Amino acid sequence: MGNVKEFIKEVEILLLVLYSNIGIDKPTNHDDILEFIANDIQETADPENWHDGDVAIAFRRWIEAQAKEDIEETNLPENFSDVEIRKFKEEWGQYHNEITANLGYPLSHNESDELLMVDYFWNEEEKMWYPKSASLYSEREQAIADYLRNS
Repeated sequence: MGNVKEFIKEVEILLLVLYSNIGIDKPTNHDDILEFIANDIQETADPENWHDGDVAIAFRRWIEAQAKEDIEETNLPENFSDVEIRKFKEEWGQYHNEITANLGYPLSHNESDELLMVDYFWNEEEKMWYPKSASLYSEREQAIADYLRNS
């Protein structure tokens, strides 16, 4: 990779060609993208034989990193609407007598709460049990469940 400035310039030329090939103008955050891609190539590619394919792979990694950040930001508690939380509670909440009957547990709180708390959490405000996690939860629903469980 030799001289850092030359390396960055070569990466930038290949990145600009990539933009052209996919039909986009140079983005306003080009410098951030270039920095990410140059670092990725330095960390993962052959230092002597890197090529435009390495730039494309690094660009894909940059896109994936942005998508992951977007999902994480979207699932922050301050982004949950009251409607979403209410819908989650209506869909997933079970009253004590309902969940104990479904699971075959004793109706008495003294006998069943400890068993239920392994996989469920109790919401005192609603007087309902909710799964800590469920295979049918969307990523967003899991984030809401985590938020409710920890609040």
